[in-house]
Amino acid sequence: MTRLIPLPLLAALVLATACATTGATLGSGVGDTFPEHAPWYAGRSMAELGRDSTVIGHVALAVQPRAAAPAGFDPPAAAGSALDQLVASMNAYLDGLGVTRPL
Repeated sequence: MTRLIPLPLLAALVLATACATTGATLGSGVGDTFPEHAPWYAGRSMAELGRDSTVIGHVALAVQPRAAAPAGFDPPAAAGSALDQLVASMNAYLDGLGVTRPL
C-alpha cells in the first residue's frame, strides 16, 4: 500500500529546505563576489600609497620545478646558475622598492 504525504506537509518541507539552502549563502558573504575595483595597488602613485596606512606584504620569489614534465625540461636552478642569479636580482629589486614588507 502506497502512502502519500499530505500536501501541507510537503509544502512545508519544500519551503524549509529551500530556506535552509539559500540562507547559507544569500547575503552571508559566501560565494561569488564581483569587486568594482581591483584589490591591488598596480598603477597607483607613490603619493596615494603614502596616504594609505595598510601594510602590503610580499613573498620572496623562488623557482619551483614542474612536476608534470621530466626534469630535463626545467632550466638548471643550481646555486650560481643564470636562473638563480635572475631570481636573486628580482628579489633584490622587490626588496629595494621599499613599498612592501617581506612575509
